[in-house]
Amino acid sequence: MIFKGTEKRTARDLEEEIENMGGHLNAYTSREQTTYYAKVLDKDVNNALDILADILQNSTFDQARITRERDVILREMEEVEGQTEEVIFDHLHATAFQYTPLGRTILGPAQNIKTITKEHLQNYIHTHYTAPRMVIAASGAVKHEEVVEQVKKLFTKLSADPTTASQLVANEPAIFTGSEVRIIDDDIPLAQFAVAFAGASWTDPDSIALMVMQAMLGSWNKNSVGGKHMGSELAQRVGINEIAESMMAFNTNYKDTGLFGVYAVAKPDCLDDLAYAIMYETTKLAYRVSEADVTRARNQVAASLPTYPGYLDICLLPTFVGL
Repeated sequence: MIFKGTEKRTARDLEEEIENMGGHLNAYTSREQTTYYAKVLDKDVNNALDILADILQNSTFDQARITRERDVILREMEEVEGQTEEVIFDHLHATAFQYTPLGRTILGPAQNIKTITKEHLQNYIHTHYTAPRMVIAASGAVKHEEVVEQVKKLFTKLSADPTTASQLVANEPAIFTGSEVRIIDDDIPLAQFAVAFAGASWTDPDSIALMVMQAMLGSWNKNSVGGKHMGSELAQRVGINEIAESMMAFNTNYKDTGLFGVYAVAKPDCLDDLAYAIMYETTKLAYRVSEADVTRARNQVAASLPTYPGYLDICLLPTFVGL
């Protein structure tokens, strides 16, 4: 709804303005924040900032459009429920962080979508989109001082509620609970599962070590080239013994915690061997790691870090941490 029109721009105006700049305007939501971003040429930085400030502070939320969007979102929810990997990780979070905000799904219950109104949206923005809980970041062909000045001029209607994201997290901390959930469906030919341990927050120094450990465990897919000769010993074991259709290590960081583990897809009769291989290779990281493996994994992590060609574009990400 935030892209469906403001007090001075219609939805069509927004689309045409971004298209005429050759830019890109979009948003995404994770469990801890919503991000709105624009990618444009350096000469259009101020225009992009103006658009972002406008949609975040002056959206009209027309009730007729809310009604139309409600059906779209409900269909999207049905599609997500058909994506087994998404469902598995929702269940993983629900059982790992029971009765805490991180245990909730991103889309929330369907009943919320069916009953949401303009007033709900406006109240949410006023409550959660506050200055102390917002980050505006720019990268690429930008001049820091100029961006700061533009932000001061444009973002003037934000609530000054002093509550910070850290205070909200402290009120409802994410507490990891060792547990499991099993859902049996004999009509599905392959089993999908995830095993995870309590990880590290974004600011925890251990988050870097966990990134390297994730690279060491690696990923593998039976349809891809390699496996038997990959650097990851877990991928080698899985590929040689053909005990999975695919597997991947994951390391998810949050404000005050994280999840580290492995997600895999396998035939039911391979699950015991696969589970043993995952746990063996994971626990082995605690007592037998070669310098060559660490160097390889470290290089992979460094190579995966994002780069932004300064002369090509700008990316602005206003981020709101809200639970």
